[in-house]
This record gives sequence, structure tokens and C-alpha cells, in this order.
Amino acid sequence: MARYMRDDAFVGDGELLCGHCACEADLGDDSRAIGGLADSPPHCGTCHYPLYESFGLTDAGVEHVVGTVRADMKRGTRDDGWRWQGGWYEGLGRQAVTRDWCRLVLDASHRLSRRDELTLQMYLLYTRDIHAAQLRGPSVPHAAEVSL
Repeated sequence: MARYMRDDAFVGDGELLCGHCACEADLGDDSRAIGGLADSPPHCGTCHYPLYESFGLTDAGVEHVVGTVRADMKRGTRDDGWRWQGGWYEGLGRQAVTRDWCRLVLDASHRLSRRDELTLQMYLLYTRDIHAAQLRGPSVPHAAEVSL
């Protein structure tokens, strides 16, 4: 699945939609979301595409991300085998979303305590190999290894 960024956000049927899903729902420019701040990282209600370009996070949103990361680290960051079945994160585990949230908070220059900043950085480090393996997908034999 090609992963490309779509910047626009729209409102349709009471939920946020990315530009692609808004086109499929035949929403016009009058339903374009203006943006602003959110209390949790916003995603498209249909395909789960992250709408980070249109919305920033409030302090409560940053606390939500840090709290989610801490809870994941307490539970353990190993791959539990669960995968998104469709949309933006198709084939990836729950760590993919949380990793995106970490990058959102770290890249947006939120005022973080040193402890919170290290927590997010450590999560990215601890889940790096899991995420890379999920992006690669199931192993496919190299052409030289396949006998015809």
C-alpha cells in the first residue's frame, strides 16, 4: 500500500475525514475543517489517516500521548501480533499509531518535562525494530532462492 500524506481535513457525519475520504463521500469545500487544537491526536474517521497538519494538540492532548506511551511501556512493547486490517495503518500493529503520536509531540516543540521527552524517545527506540519488521511485511524469498 502506498503511504502518502494528505493535508486537508473535512467534517462529515460528525467526524473528521481526510481529503481522500471526503472526496469519496462527495463532501464539498464547505465542509472543510478549519483546524485548531485537539485533546487527542486526530485521525480520519474512515481510514485512520493522521490529521496532524490540520490540528495541533492542547496540553491535555500532550498528556494523553505521554500517558498512552507510559501505559504501553508498562504493558511491554513486544509485538502482540494484532494488526490493523485496513486504512492508513494496514498491516501494522498498535505501536505504529503510538510511534506517530510520539513524533507528533516531539516534532511540534511542545513544552515537555525532561522525563516526558525521554519517555517518548525511549518508546521510539524500544519499538524501532518491531515497526521496521512490520513495514517489511512477511518475508519473501529472494529471486535467486526460488527454483523454477
